[in-house]
Amino acid sequence: MIVARIEENGQISEQRHYFIYSCKNLNAAQLMKAKRNHWSIENSLHWVLDIAFREDESRTRKDYSAENFNILRHLAYNILTSNKSFKGSFPDKQFMYMPDSNYLDTIISNWLCS
Repeated sequence: MIVARIEENGQISEQRHYFIYSCKNLNAAQLMKAKRNHWSIENSLHWVLDIAFREDESRTRKDYSAENFNILRHLAYNILTSNKSFKGSFPDKQFMYMPDSNYLDTIISNWLCS
């Protein structure tokens, strides 16, 4: 359990967060590091999937389509983040690579051969 105390405008509120971890004997610093690592993943990968790929708005439901599209989104995410030749935001990378299929082929080839 982690107790979070927040002070705003002289008022103190407390929240209790409960977790189940498979690691035994974690001290407080290790537990906080594990919690922060979890949220760093949530804030990077899942944020991109939700915002750039609009994953939450997806209506794929039939058979394995949702799982297959999830794999394709992760693959696209990995390809775009592995390319370091363009230093822009994730949506900027998507927009830049869309119109030029030759450049996109080069990026995918480099990703497959790395």
